[in-house]
Amino acid sequence: SRKSEARKKELIVELDTFNLEWEKSYGIPRIIKKNLNKSMRKFIVFCKDEEHLLEMEPVVIQWFRDMDATIPINSYRVHNKEADKTKNLERFKEATSSHCFHLLFSINMLNEGLHVNDVHGVILLRPTESPTIFYQQIGRCLKVGSNHQPVIFDFVNNFKSIRTNDFLMDLDSARSAYLSEREEAVLDDRCPSFTVIDEVREIKNCLEKLNFSSRAGTCTMKN
Repeated sequence: SRKSEARKKELIVELDTFNLEWEKSYGIPRIIKKNLNKSMRKFIVFCKDEEHLLEMEPVVIQWFRDMDATIPINSYRVHNKEADKTKNLERFKEATSSHCFHLLFSINMLNEGLHVNDVHGVILLRPTESPTIFYQQIGRCLKVGSNHQPVIFDFVNNFKSIRTNDFLMDLDSARSAYLSEREEAVLDDRCPSFTVIDEVREIKNCLEKLNFSSRAGTCTMKN
């Protein structure tokens, strides 16, 4: 790094401070907990491949366990190599217990064409730059006439990959067009609201200050 030793020490202290604040105030179990209400129990978790699913299943279960250790957790796997995929999907669809968390771990199979009643949210662990795949995945918890407000946890920054501003502009345009149609038909405004919350903005601002330059070349890496 071309930064002075004093400046490097300052940045390291600042980064360590943000790390402690993240673990104390923003850890994933806390993020999940503060965005759920007591009636939200069914979630679909999207993983990128079988190895990733097997790696992340116990991690996600632990997130929910850390969030509330008093609530039992049922997990289900749905992917092409899973022998009981059809049975697991049916079990998840039929699950109605409000006393358990129901977590369905999926690879590709649920990207489109499936609407399960009372899915309260999705957890995105599969990075993608495809708006189509992104919309298909978040669509699994969006349903006309639903009596709850679903939550989308994007833990792989897909919102940035598909350009959040473009997404929100498209969403606002669709909402305005739908609202106009309802006004012409003298119907009430029933358009849902959509809010994006960035839980890591302060940490990203800190990381952007760490600019390491290669002494041997002209390549610059920002972390």
